[in-house]
Amino acid sequence: MPFTVSIDAERRRITSTWDGAVDRAQLFAYVECVWCDPAARELDELVDFRAVTQVVLSGAAIAEFARYSRALDNPAVYARSAVIATVDLAFGLSRMFASLREGTPEERREFRVFDDAVAAERWLALPR
Repeated sequence: MPFTVSIDAERRRITSTWDGAVDRAQLFAYVECVWCDPAARELDELVDFRAVTQVVLSGAAIAEFARYSRALDNPAVYARSAVIATVDLAFGLSRMFASLREGTPEERREFRVFDDAVAAERWLALPR
């Protein structure tokens, strides 16, 4: 897998670090690995794409991923996801994903995309 996952129970956060190429199968494998656990759905998330070297995804795949991941959210819990992306394509597709996720009134997970890890950490640490 092109990602590693760690869970920090004290900070109530899942962190995934990605490297190499990212494609549709890997994104869905990540969801199966992490978000299919109902307890994980209540945690904030930090996705680190800084070491990604290639993105092999279409806009349709991002839209499908947004619909699928939204269906797994816990509607009773507000949570945040921060994405760090420094490669232009990864940054742009992450913004597209965030826009698709924010497009419904019932959205309970807030997404932000950053090109700076410190800014992403600061945002996740803000009080709700």
